[in-house]
Amino acid sequence: MYDHDWKILLEHEPIKHLIKQWKGGKVLANDEQYHAAVSGALKTLGPTAIMHYGSQHITTQTKVCKAPNLLLTVLWILRYTIHDKQSHENLVKMLAPDTYHPPPGMNECMFQTVEFFYEYILVPVTDITIHMFKDDKST
Repeated sequence: MYDHDWKILLEHEPIKHLIKQWKGGKVLANDEQYHAAVSGALKTLGPTAIMHYGSQHITTQTKVCKAPNLLLTVLWILRYTIHDKQSHENLVKMLAPDTYHPPPGMNECMFQTVEFFYEYILVPVTDITIHMFKDDKST
């Protein structure tokens, strides 16, 4: 992974606040502690490294990045959804706050959350990819 992919996310809201919560399920004490913990984990990823293993990310025997799962989801979405100017514009339109309106009683639209992208996009895509490329002769 390239440094510029994640350095800006670590320094700006709302991701900065969210990552502090995602790291180990607790809010880290200060900005320096948070930045050191998360950037240290992200530096282990190279530009061609597998960023996320989908539903097997926690249980795989392969060395995985120790950055917060939902941060990896955001970076995965950025890596695989933006290919050119048009795809960037499409992603911006889809994520614009006035594109979809939340149902009555909800503060945000369910599928404009990182959790939605993780569960309904990243996990199915990575699971299918891993299954397709798996070198298992028994299936």
